[in-house]
Amino acid sequence: MSSRKSSRPRCPVCGLHLERCLCAELPVLDLPTRFVLVQHNRERHKPTSTGRAAAAVLRAPILHYGAQDVAMETGPLTEPDLDYVVLFPSEDAQVAGPELLQTAPGRRRCVVILDGTWHQCSRMARRAAHIADFSKCPFRQVAPRAGASATPRAPRPSAPSRPPPASSRSSTAPTSPARWRLSSSS
Repeated sequence: MSSRKSSRPRCPVCGLHLERCLCAELPVLDLPTRFVLVQHNRERHKPTSTGRAAAAVLRAPILHYGAQDVAMETGPLTEPDLDYVVLFPSEDAQVAGPELLQTAPGRRRCVVILDGTWHQCSRMARRAAHIADFSKCPFRQVAPRAGASATPRAPRPSAPSRPPPASSRSSTAPTSPARWRLSSSS
């Protein structure tokens, strides 16, 4: 299997090819709230990762989690004058509101943003140094849609069907994979 590599150079900030670099278009926000981006190591070199651009806009340091045999730098997560909160929806999360930005006198808020897939972020929220100890808050509380059901829906008629697991196939079930193809021409 070949891996897709490009010899064209990429911007070290946004990760796009130099001719498509969007760094000049990014605003730089000067906010009283501090930010730290904790990026999963597997997201580090992906050109589609938006974490680098977000960190540039927010002037946030990027900490890398999950590199084999390399401990994550924790300095930006241990500053004594900061009160930390992690943007992550967990069972004990507090909904983000104006009170989220309030801190004790002489202290500042620091928002920790996790960058990775859902599974990677869930693991970082539980296992990464210091992050597991910080309070969590979702970006916003999402109310269920009107008429939304918690039970799974039947597949759409136009959706391609998938083969059932081998253990659940009966002897009368068709075994031809042709019935599972998206198009009949192959």
